[in-house]
Amino acid sequence: IVDDEEHIRRYYTEELSEEGHTVFTVASGHNLLRRIDFFQPEAVVLDIRLEDYDGLELL
Repeated sequence: IVDDEEHIRRYYTEELSEEGHTVFTVASGHNLLRRIDFFQPEAVVLDIRLEDYDGLELL
């Protein structure tokens, strides 16, 4: 989950965890780029209006 708003990260974490998914969260595009190789996600929920990156650029 990539979102600069904590309540959004918490919501998706709770919902996806209840469905049995392992969830990693970051609050910025910068942190996503630093950790993407470690996480190796199968899917990404990405805010397109991050403070440090345009979410579409990260795609």
